[in-house]
Amino acid sequence: MANKWWNESYDFNYEKNVCEAPMCGYYLQMVWGNTEKIGCAVQRCEKVQRGPQTPCYLLTCAYTPPIINVIPYAKGESCSACPNGTTSCKQINEQMRVSIPVSTYTP
Repeated sequence: MANKWWNESYDFNYEKNVCEAPMCGYYLQMVWGNTEKIGCAVQRCEKVQRGPQTPCYLLTCAYTPPIINVIPYAKGESCSACPNGTTSCKQINEQMRVSIPVSTYTP
């Protein structure tokens, strides 16, 4: 899913701060420096089928805080404007990563 969101970058015009296609908001949320958390979940829908051998899956993602009408990043060298104490994008990514155990929910 992250790769699909990243591919929306081709539709974002930085100079105009607009999406030049129907969607690029997920990409903007990923690259915005103020994004603190991104999480996704998937659930197989047992009662919905798209064909005899094709199950249906529901995927949902959430992030915080939401980006609203701001330029998502400053042009320049990668991570050159990172918060003090961080020296690389990898370090920032490790700080954001949270492991949530997989659970099974039965309604």
